[in-house]
Amino acid sequence: MKKAVMTFMLPFLLLGMLVEMSCAKGVAIQSVCSYYDEERLKAKTEKVQESLKSGLLLLRKKGRNTTSKKKKGVLSKKAEGISDSATQGTQASDFLELSAEDVVKNIGALFTADQKKTGILASVSMAQFILESGYGKSELAQNANNLFGMKCSLSGNDWVGSTWDGTNKYIKKTREQNADGSYEIITADFRKYLCIEDSIADHSAYLLGAKNGNELRYAGLKGCTDYKKAIQIIKDGGYATAFSYVQELCSIIERYNLTQFDAEQDSMPTKSKKNKNKRKKTKTSKKKKITKN
Repeated sequence: MKKAVMTFMLPFLLLGMLVEMSCAKGVAIQSVCSYYDEERLKAKTEKVQESLKSGLLLLRKKGRNTTSKKKKGVLSKKAEGISDSATQGTQASDFLELSAEDVVKNIGALFTADQKKTGILASVSMAQFILESGYGKSELAQNANNLFGMKCSLSGNDWVGSTWDGTNKYIKKTREQNADGSYEIITADFRKYLCIEDSIADHSAYLLGAKNGNELRYAGLKGCTDYKKAIQIIKDGGYATAFSYVQELCSIIERYNLTQFDAEQDSMPTKSKKNKNKRKKTKTSKKKKITKN
């Protein structure tokens, strides 16, 4: 009986063992597969991380190269004595945040250099700049680098040495004083400059070359060493319409001691200086002739 039961149960036992073995094998295979999947995932993530790192490194290197190039460019410009402001010229916007005293200190050298070229007193031109542009902070100065209210049409524009390009302009309203003392608002075209150096040079060229008919409008201005007389010449020539123009300029010169920026007389290009040199030469030649005789 026992043998019969055993023989009957044996196939079922074997079947159960096979089932257990297959299950165990399936779990093992599943675990092995999951292990390999995890490894593959790790490898992929590591590759991605490496590629990201290499990409970041490349970007950083490129950034360093570009910044270093920029720095080298700036350093080379500095070594050559060149700056962005020097290549473009001084802008009126540079004065916007400065005090009145600092503006005077910063711009004084430009007017001294202009006087050495033109013979027009730096103190007079500086006073005009302060009065007419509000220390370079007026609408016209900030938008057009126009420091003196120079209009597009002045004395027929037949004077030489203008630094204005002839086309660039800024349109705005301005107040003019009539001969009877009344004021009126007009819309006018004003010259627009690339830099304030051009405005200063154009202003001086106008004062030296503008004519009233066949005569110079501001005759006697070049080489004049008395600022009060120079201002009166400018007023009489019709430069400004305001009755108090002379008094206002004189008070500005005295307030800031602008005569400190006037160039020394030896450096001014005046005709009288040349004539004096010629006279000295003739006198010395006459003396030599006398001694020979």
